[in-house]
Amino acid sequence: MSWPTVLDACVLVPGGLRDDLLSIAAVDLYLPVWSLEILDEVARTLDGPRFGLAPDRVAHIVGEMRSAFPRSEVAGWASRLAAVPDAVHPDDRHVVAVALASEARTIVTANYRDFAADVLAATLGIEVKAPDDFLVDQWTMDPRRAVVGVQLQIGRLGRAPAEHVAAVAKRLPRYGEVLARDIALIAEPEGGDA
Repeated sequence: MSWPTVLDACVLVPGGLRDDLLSIAAVDLYLPVWSLEILDEVARTLDGPRFGLAPDRVAHIVGEMRSAFPRSEVAGWASRLAAVPDAVHPDDRHVVAVALASEARTIVTANYRDFAADVLAATLGIEVKAPDDFLVDQWTMDPRRAVVGVQLQIGRLGRAPAEHVAAVAKRLPRYGEVLARDIALIAEPEGGDA
């Protein structure tokens, strides 16, 4: 049984990072959790000036996420806003409320500072993690299952294992080191002794 983990919009926007996180989730290492509001933020950002994706492409990305992870969308989180400590940045309070509503004990974000991580850990028992640290933890907890997620990702992208590891290391240095260390496992055929 995988446990719920909230993925903040900022880690779902970059395509490579989104794929890294969701490929590991696809093998049930954890259940990615988000709200409609988080997905709307992802869509606005992808459709905005920085990324400029066409609306139909954005709808496809969000639709694929929802289809692949039908249990991930959390509703009813607004009733939990009052329990969110004031130290959390106002723009991120809804993310903590989603964690509370889903009973998630981890939030994965690149905006660590805005979440008052020490306060969340002390008051609510919620850990705030950078994506690099989170993925290393997932690999460490169950490397055999994580290998399968990475192998499926490599197959989907049509890359050689070494090429994939190099690409991951550029965006996630610690996770890239772990993948490089275990390249022999990754290079085994899917369903092998990994």
